[in-house]
Amino acid sequence: MLKSDKNTKLCDTLCTKFGIPIEDFPQIVTEKKKNGIRFYLMSYTKKKQNETAFRGLNRVEEMFSGLPEYLALLCEQLAKDNRMDEIKGIYVRNGLKVNDFDKMKGGKKLADDI
Repeated sequence: MLKSDKNTKLCDTLCTKFGIPIEDFPQIVTEKKKNGIRFYLMSYTKKKQNETAFRGLNRVEEMFSGLPEYLALLCEQLAKDNRMDEIKGIYVRNGLKVNDFDKMKGGKKLADDI
């Protein structure tokens, strides 16, 4: 059901409207986290360095410093663009462990590839 951002927003709105705790729906929470990461990551992957909206990967990574779950999701998004060297850098610099990737589908395989 949550195949698109539109559906995630609708589910979030309905939970809020009816007073249902969003924490009861971990898939919605995960999708919201991914959407946030995608927003910041696009300023790195889709913008040119001379644009004012450009953020380097180091700035994006610093925002999620100390949050291994978010860093693992960041690595997952980078993997979609086949940016393995950048994933390895994040993995090593932040001391991520395979356990940080276990919560994601296919995360363990990604961590093993690094």
